Amino acid sequence: MADFYRLLAPANAGCDRNGPIARCLDGTRQVLIARIKRWIDTDPALPICWLHGPAGSGKSAVAQTIGEYCQSRKRLAASFFFFRGAENRSTIAPLVSTLAYQLSISVPATKPLLQNLLGTDPSISQRALSHQFKKLMLEPILEMENPPRAPTVVIIDALDECGDKELMAEFLEVVIDACRANHAFPFRVLLTSRVEYHLRRRLEGHAAQSIVYLLDLQNFDASNDIRKFFQSRFSTIYGENQWCMREISWPWPLNSEVDTLVNWASGSFLRAAEFTNLFNDGTNAPHQTLRVALRAITNPQRRISLSRLVEVVRQFLRSPSGQTAISESSSYAVGSAPISSMSPTLSENRGVSGIIGRGETEHLFRAKIGSGASMLSNIPDLQQVSQAQSGPIELVSLESLIENLITDFSSANEYWDIFFATYTVFATADDVLKSLVRRFGDSNVANPQNHTGLRMTIITFMKHWVRGTYFEVDANALAQIKQFAMSIRGSDTMTKLAEELHSAATKRPISLPLSHAKILQGCIKPTKPRDLAIAFLILARDKLTHIRPSDYISYFKNQPGHNKVKAAREINDIIVNWVKRAVVSAKDLDARSSVLKFLIYTAEESRKLRNFASMTAIVTALRSITITRLELTYNQLPSILKQMIKEMEALLDPCDNHRAYVATLRNSRNLPCIPFLVAYVDYMRTVFPQENYVVNTNGVRTINFSKWTEFYTCIRAVIQHEPPDVSRYRQRYAGMVAWLEDQLCSSSVGPTTDEYLESLSVQLRRDEQRQYRWIY
Repeated sequence: MADFYRLLAPANAGCDRNGPIARCLDGTRQVLIARIKRWIDTDPALPICWLHGPAGSGKSAVAQTIGEYCQSRKRLAASFFFFRGAENRSTIAPLVSTLAYQLSISVPATKPLLQNLLGTDPSISQRALSHQFKKLMLEPILEMENPPRAPTVVIIDALDECGDKELMAEFLEVVIDACRANHAFPFRVLLTSRVEYHLRRRLEGHAAQSIVYLLDLQNFDASNDIRKFFQSRFSTIYGENQWCMREISWPWPLNSEVDTLVNWASGSFLRAAEFTNLFNDGTNAPHQTLRVALRAITNPQRRISLSRLVEVVRQFLRSPSGQTAISESSSYAVGSAPISSMSPTLSENRGVSGIIGRGETEHLFRAKIGSGASMLSNIPDLQQVSQAQSGPIELVSLESLIENLITDFSSANEYWDIFFATYTVFATADDVLKSLVRRFGDSNVANPQNHTGLRMTIITFMKHWVRGTYFEVDANALAQIKQFAMSIRGSDTMTKLAEELHSAATKRPISLPLSHAKILQGCIKPTKPRDLAIAFLILARDKLTHIRPSDYISYFKNQPGHNKVKAAREINDIIVNWVKRAVVSAKDLDARSSVLKFLIYTAEESRKLRNFASMTAIVTALRSITITRLELTYNQLPSILKQMIKEMEALLDPCDNHRAYVATLRNSRNLPCIPFLVAYVDYMRTVFPQENYVVNTNGVRTINFSKWTEFYTCIRAVIQHEPPDVSRYRQRYAGMVAWLEDQLCSSSVGPTTDEYLESLSVQLRRDEQRQYRWIY
């Protein structure tokens, strides 16, 4: 027994691990848990379930609850809960051996088989993941004389907290392959994680589509469950603190206050749990702590972060003004003490008073400039805005945001870019224009000492909008801007600015939907890889560049209608299928090998031309299972071509976060290129604000502007690259581009096409095995 335990060396990572464990509160997550239970019992076609959602949404609690449920019914084979930073729970090394050890306990008949295996091969836990999973998990239960009648459940939680991303992706591939290869796969595998690219690529890939049950936690409304959690925790807090809450009647808090907390939690159980931890230190009475927290949370035009809320509440309650307010009245107005009475620490860092306020009339919080510790302070004139050297504007109304951009950030083009790139989410072009024109007309009254300068800034602001090729401006807005520019009268400098604005609006092209390729006459088939690569370059230059930030936003919001990002990805998919078809349509081995060589050289030429979009599509196709299963075809390639495609594949490796690709761009950042869009789009999805574009607080509609800063940084990584100049190629290669467009237009994508290409590939593999049996 000692050797058995020593050789497997299991981690303390299962459902019965020691330490604090999160599980679902009784009566919560009922719909989701019922859905997972039904999957466990009734869906043999989908042996894998991937439950995914953002941080703090309760994935681990659901996994723990399901684990305990299965354990009580003797259906739990094994479980592993990853935990970032924990020595044996943050790497993949102990995963399979830990699952195997638990399997020997939950299904005792597997233990003798595992003991025999370890006696024969003591180092098996050091082998490849595919070998470990096959020998330690699959074979022991499949070789039992009386295996379990129903599949047992394996739970692996928090895949994203495993630091070995490449090995985790490999493990998922092993499990998926095992499911596809074994019709009697003995497990139901429940996986949970955030949505990260190395996981999504495997679990939503073609090989996984028919066997993975996808559950998005964000599709399950958690509001009522979080309300139950708050009510349960506050009931406990109320009962434990009767000595200082005798005058507070039950129910406490009020239902309206609980509703405020539920809205603030925004579906995150982590936020809710951390909030209730504010009441654990015993320093202040719970009802006093709650009042301070609610005042900070309900501050108009300000959505405070969790970490900042904790800091604000604790700092205020420890301050002289906080203690004075608490001692004077049980129904005090938070922050009513004068600023001069505060401690030196709070006087220097005025964030607390800025959030809590000096009184009801000074409760309005207009903007955050700088880091989390540098916020608007209490100031006599609420029209004034505190400034810092850098940092994002966070939460403001549209009027206030525009005011900030044209006054305090009149030279901060980065913020102007972010605004114009994302304004379509929270406003229309007409809203923006009306605000600017109104501010232009009022500037003489509002700023009598600097009305000319402010008006010139407004004109420059508009000109920045119109000149930005990547910013959304519709035809109606352009007409209004031109009319506005013509109406401007003033100094020679202002008149010149107005003329420049009118000229920019006149010259700006109106965005047109991306149309299907127009087939030209005189198609010429390329005879050299470089010719085909240049045809791809021209096509990509015309179809895949000048994608605006608004296109990305529309794509992630799944808005109907024209979308250039969606169109670009569809073109990429068409190229992938066209390349696959070109290879598998060649029935003769030598012909197939020639096509493969031609396409590899085409991909390499595309790389040299810095057309990473087309190179990606070609390499993706050539490294797909449809092509790679044709081993004999690949073996015909010279070693230099095998190395060439290996290097290009490494350049695009998603498990390495496309590090080699990023380094290539960084080393030649001034050279034009057509970016590898997928590398950015999938990462953008992880930072795209999924909710709270606009926050309504006490009837005030405010823009959650800080959410767009990181997102725009991702967009800028794509749009900063100028596309290559193809003018010198257009006339000479027009016929080849026409031929390529004709080829792609006749190609199709979708499950039916994939199945057809797969069937051709499988048949070619059989032909190769039959005709060249002596090689196989």
